[in-house]
Amino acid sequence: QRRVHGDLTFILPMMNRPLLVLAAVFVVAAAQSFPSNLNGDPNRVSVSGLSSGAFAAVQFHFSFADELVGAGIVAGGPWFCARGSETDAFECMDEPLLVSLTELEAAVAAAFAAGELANPASLAKGRTFLFSGTKDTVVNPGTMAKLQQMYAKYMPASQIQAVFNVPAEHGMIIGGSAVTSWSGANACATLGSPYIQSCQMDAAGKILQWIYGAANVSAPVAAVADNLYAFSQAAFVPNGQSTSSVSMGPTGYVYVPTVCKSSNETEAALCPVHIALHGCEQSIANIGTAFVQHTAYVNYAESSGIIVIFPQAESEEIKNPDACFDWWGFTGSDYATRNGAQNLMFAAMARAATNGQAFPSLKTI
Repeated sequence: QRRVHGDLTFILPMMNRPLLVLAAVFVVAAAQSFPSNLNGDPNRVSVSGLSSGAFAAVQFHFSFADELVGAGIVAGGPWFCARGSETDAFECMDEPLLVSLTELEAAVAAAFAAGELANPASLAKGRTFLFSGTKDTVVNPGTMAKLQQMYAKYMPASQIQAVFNVPAEHGMIIGGSAVTSWSGANACATLGSPYIQSCQMDAAGKILQWIYGAANVSAPVAAVADNLYAFSQAAFVPNGQSTSSVSMGPTGYVYVPTVCKSSNETEAALCPVHIALHGCEQSIANIGTAFVQHTAYVNYAESSGIIVIFPQAESEEIKNPDACFDWWGFTGSDYATRNGAQNLMFAAMARAATNGQAFPSLKTI
């Protein structure tokens, strides 16, 4: 076997799993209700991710901390720990003792001084959830410990929750209830596609509860099929670029809970917005809509009135064969900053969900 960009690619063909857009964990509404806008709250935007999506979530959090209220990181690592190099990316995942937080914190200061990051003091206004499985053979748990130390530089320890004691392999953690269980998931300590692990815990739920408060996040319920929409990611690409040039797929997804589709425009009706970033080998081409449907985000979204946006990366044969989000620089040297193409797209998606206007190119599935 050989490791590629943060997940494992096996020489043997992967087992194909049927992935249906309307899965058993979804219920079909009686009639489609198309939102005129998403009623997102600009003061309650957050991000999370797994693996390459986790590293990308850290980058987005540091870049736009002034617009975010928190982050959830599953099997990622410190901001800019790849330092623009694929070789250093592997070192970051494998050898956390070689990761110098002193150097990375100096890089944060320099990037802020250059206007390339939000003021790192802004991180202190939010909350961060960290997860690393004790059985993770892809991203060394010590790398997540380094990330915890890095966040502690910028926010009180009381605002960081770290769960580092679950015997899980590399993947998104689900199975905390019957409604969030999925027969296509791996056993908790088994590595492989679709990188979704059944561990009797929902990482998505833990993330959302920590960021928004346990009292504001209810027990998960079945998602509503008509509340899942597709949208063209081309509407969010920075000027002069295309989705393919920045390794993003043509289509992204957004789940808009029933309560958020109300025509009521008062502040009380506004819903939090969460951006969820998949890992390598979890794109639509790799595993269909499994990351969108079967990672429990939509179940907590429906129960708790949280809009969830699912950006989609796309593979590129030479630079990004596993459809990772960029955390080592294949989209440009500014990838980890607020000038990075993918970070700009995530920010544009969040703003479009919270500006009270129609979300661009929204369409039913």
